[in-house]
Amino acid sequence: MCKVPQRQLLGWLLTGLLLVLTIAVGDDLCHDEFAMASANASNTYSNSFDICELTANETKIELSIDEELERLQIESASSAVCNSLELCNLHNDDLDYFQCINDKGPGNLQVLDEITRNSTSAHTRLREDYSAIQKTLILCTLEAQEVYMKSMVSAYEELHLCRSQIEDYVEID
Repeated sequence: MCKVPQRQLLGWLLTGLLLVLTIAVGDDLCHDEFAMASANASNTYSNSFDICELTANETKIELSIDEELERLQIESASSAVCNSLELCNLHNDDLDYFQCINDKGPGNLQVLDEITRNSTSAHTRLREDYSAIQKTLILCTLEAQEVYMKSMVSAYEELHLCRSQIEDYVEID
């Protein structure tokens, strides 16, 4: 049987307990810092993504207002054409009816041409605007993802460094 002085045995035991405690506390500290950094990265991503969506939705609302105004103008112009033609329908005499259509035709034709140009223009503009919103949303969320990934890589590197330092400290003692 090996005889070790009780004092030396107690010293070894205390050193071992201190070492285990240091490793356990160090690992928890490293993990806690990593968990906090991960949570911060997730919160930052979530907030950035929310801002991206909010901006896109606000822009869509603004576009819907523009759409409504364009539509009201077109509907008003088309009603004017219809009303003009309905007035001609009130004539019982064919000659008066054809004269009315003849008189109102050029004006109605101009209005119909304007309706066609305005609706084509509105359709093209709005399609481009909605496409731009979608592209902006995608780029915005990609940027948020990039920031998130960089934050997570940094958090992992910090965790690795922290654990390496604890291992180095343990090896030195």
